Amino acid sequence: MCPLQPCKDPTTVDVWWRDDSEWNLYSKVHANMIRKGVSDGLHKVNLGNIVSTTHPMGQIYVADLARMKQINLSSRQERDIRIVQQADRVIRVEYTNTVGKVEQYDPDLGLALLRQIGN
Repeated sequence: MCPLQPCKDPTTVDVWWRDDSEWNLYSKVHANMIRKGVSDGLHKVNLGNIVSTTHPMGQIYVADLARMKQINLSSRQERDIRIVQQADRVIRVEYTNTVGKVEQYDPDLGLALLRQIGN
């Protein structure tokens, strides 16, 4: 697996998957499958065969909704999934690391930490 290259988080309302260098939109069919799975409280959704420029014949994928990961069943490669909704905002939660450098938590982790503090 290639290391992830920096890229901006998606802000357009839709369902996205992260490759090595950017966020990509799912097709409307796959986006609806993921949204419905989340709405129904499912842990996983079989996305079936997805064709891409990397895999022109397609590969079989599953969306792990508990971890928001797309999994290629042949290679076991995992990629992040993100659902951007109308009310979503990117939350920046910063901390000072052990050498005094200010760093930022991943937005999803930062939001989860803020929710825990609020409880």
